[in-house]
Amino acid sequence: KAEGVFLWIVLVVKKIRKLSDDGVRFSRLIGEVESLPVKLDQLFQSILDTLGSEDRRLMGHTASLLQYLGMTPAAKSMQLWLNLGDFYFLEDYMADPRFAEDAQFPHPETETVGESEDRASRRLRGACGGLLESDKAKDINFIHRSVGDFLKQDKVRIELCEKSFNNVVALSQLKLASMKHYWWDAERQNGSKDDKGREIEAEMLSRHSILARSEERRVGKECRSRW
Repeated sequence: KAEGVFLWIVLVVKKIRKLSDDGVRFSRLIGEVESLPVKLDQLFQSILDTLGSEDRRLMGHTASLLQYLGMTPAAKSMQLWLNLGDFYFLEDYMADPRFAEDAQFPHPETETVGESEDRASRRLRGACGGLLESDKAKDINFIHRSVGDFLKQDKVRIELCEKSFNNVVALSQLKLASMKHYWWDAERQNGSKDDKGREIEAEMLSRHSILARSEERRVGKECRSRW
């Protein structure tokens, strides 16, 4: 059924392995393979259709952030990318768009950086149906560029994206959260920031400041254009 398309095999094997791990019987696994479409776009759509509403929302926001960063020429030079540490807090952002600015964040029960990345990796696989993945550096991207192209289609974007979701504001909060989380975890384990911690602190503060200023300028332009 793959017709020589390796990506089809990768996605279907992931799907079947998950069903098998969930205890699904062999006869149903065969039925699942037989029912899956051959064309990639149709396979992508069938994967989206199996996601619950919250998972679809989470995937839509993640894809939006990746596409925004991909269209931002300065993103790489600013060392801006989406990683598991950012993704871990995306649901917190969805619940409260200013969560990272809370003086009580991170909360005492927050997981360590290592634990949060492990959980984020599992959540990424479950919420995004295998269409998004993290690499060895823990950065997140589409499993293949064809997935990014599929998610850019107007009908898919309308289905997944929320007009109220602001990529710059979200990135600003996620990066600030990751920064504060790292400091909190380092201090909890070591009692104080090490050289690496101070280096990351300065780097993350710089990223957050650039994002915040960028959003302020954008909002200011919008306000002036309205008046």
